[in-house]
Parts: sequence; structure tokens; C-alpha cells
Amino acid sequence: MLIQESRRIGAESRGETALQHDIETQEIVLIETDRDHGELIRQALQKVVPEKTISIFRQGAEAVAHIKRIASDNVLCSTHDIDLVLIDLNLSQVDGLGILKMIKSDPAASRIPVVLLSAAEGAADIQRAMDLGADEFVIKPFGFREFARTIRRIATTWCIGWRT
Repeated sequence: MLIQESRRIGAESRGETALQHDIETQEIVLIETDRDHGELIRQALQKVVPEKTISIFRQGAEAVAHIKRIASDNVLCSTHDIDLVLIDLNLSQVDGLGILKMIKSDPAASRIPVVLLSAAEGAADIQRAMDLGADEFVIKPFGFREFARTIRRIATTWCIGWRT
């Protein structure tokens, strides 16, 4: 942490933000088993935040390992950071709530904003997601345009708005 703090102070003295100075690769992680939904989300995100790398994972365990590795590397002044994690609630093997719990229980990864996506509205799932630390729970709209608009709003909120 000391190295990271001194890099931040050095960047600020040159008029840069720590984010501009330290982070070369900014990533959005999407965990989505449906290939069509994954592609639609990727396209919508690229329109709003084209500078971000978008990584799509079909399996939650693989994604969690990736997230934890990058988050722990970032503590040591990595040049790679994850801005946002989007998780489909209905995953195979471990569901989205289980993945959320794994991310939020890791001290280094817990700071990353996590948004859960679901095709169905279940009050119990929404409450559990919020209790586990989700930053937002979004019901996937059925229409293409509305779905794309929803994803763009998420990107604007969590990848642009919360860091400024």
C-alpha cells in the first residue's frame, strides 16, 4: 500500500489522477452463460466505454479466480484494474448470488462494483443480492433497444460516474 500511495501522490503532483497514472488496462468482467446476451451486452458497453477491455466468462468459478487475481495484483500497483463486474443471476454450477458472495468476501475484490442481471424479478433474490453487497440489481428488459439502453446506463453509472 505504501508504494501505491507514493505513486498516487507523485501523479497528483504532476497534475494527473492516480487512475490516469497507474492504470493502463481497465476491464469490465461479464459473467453470462447465454452467448447472445453476452454479445449484446458487450456491444452496448463498447458504445459507452470503448476504452475498456470487456472479458466475458461463461463459468463463474473461472471469472472469480480472474477477478481475485487482478484485485490482489492491484494492491501491488498493478497496471490493470477491474471497473465493474456484471453477473447473470442464473448461472450453471454456482449461481450469481454465490459468485457475488465469493467476490465480496475477498478483501481486495470487495471494492469492485458488482451488478447482478436477471430475466425474472424475484423480491427474495433482489434482497439477498443487496444483503450480500451487490451495488445494483437489474431486471433484463425483453426488448432489444431497452436492454441496450439499460446496459449503457449501467456503464455510465458504474464506469464513468462513480469514479469522477
